[in-house]
Amino acid sequence: MVTLCVLFNHAFPRNIPLLREIYKNRFKDIIFIQPVLRSQDPDVWTAYRGSYNFHGFVSDNVARLKEKKSDYYIFVHDDVLLNPKLNENNIIDYLKIGRSESFLPMYFPFGGALSSSSSAGWCWSPGIIWKSTFPMNFLSGSGLESLTETLRNISKTKTYLEQKYNIVFEDFRYDPGAPPPVSNAFANHFFDKEVTDTIITGMFGNNPETSMRTPVPFLGGYSDFFAIGGDIFADVAHYLGVLAAANIFAEVAIPTGLMHASENIKQSSDIGMRSDWSFSDRSVSEEGLAEEFASGLLLVHSVKLSRQSEYIGKVIHLLNAV
Repeated sequence: MVTLCVLFNHAFPRNIPLLREIYKNRFKDIIFIQPVLRSQDPDVWTAYRGSYNFHGFVSDNVARLKEKKSDYYIFVHDDVLLNPKLNENNIIDYLKIGRSESFLPMYFPFGGALSSSSSAGWCWSPGIIWKSTFPMNFLSGSGLESLTETLRNISKTKTYLEQKYNIVFEDFRYDPGAPPPVSNAFANHFFDKEVTDTIITGMFGNNPETSMRTPVPFLGGYSDFFAIGGDIFADVAHYLGVLAAANIFAEVAIPTGLMHASENIKQSSDIGMRSDWSFSDRSVSEEGLAEEFASGLLLVHSVKLSRQSEYIGKVIHLLNAV
């Protein structure tokens, strides 16, 4: 059996009927998980997490999901349009995963330079390093005193992972002369830069040769779609729960949890498919998107149901007519 879980970063219950319409003829077992808002619908579950921690949606509901004893669990966000040709009978063949494996569209080793003179870097990196290294700090810490020990007990070794996935986990470096990664964290641009710079300088000092690493190897990657084999689901959910408790951002927590729990992680390049990641409405025509799906597109992001329901419906109709 395949269970499809639709995740909402933010609760949009009015979109659930349309999502049901999109998936009902393709998957018999569908669950919707939304943050904070409760529902009387037995297929709509609640998680008490925010959008930065959506991996906690899985761990919050792990007992109910395990009761299904599914062979595979597929997680897709409400603003991701999965190739309409994929269904419970063929999706695992396309993803090419076994019951002890997982799938993520793309992943990368989390490490290297925080920023440079030409790039401010990824705004999430400083917080992830700080929170995982100093979980008891009063500003952003989780209070999970045993975090480092817990992660080490459930992690695979750096050498093993590097050899298995042909990647290198670089230590983090920071050049004090480069601008710090900033993303309006404190609602005031000047204050934001000052505080962020203080935190980074506190960790790295003023020596550009100073480096740091997270307590165990972390991966990053697009995480609005992922699949987990049933044999490792409980372990993955546990790892995601630990990383959610540590308040580690989802697009590091999910790839990291999959890496440490799976016998193998497949990504789009391994299965001969591609993914289209964007943060604006689709500009390609319905006919153009239908052609892309027909030629090996796994998914597109982001698609906003509240504004693009007619567009989505036409794409699905065009594909079904082929």
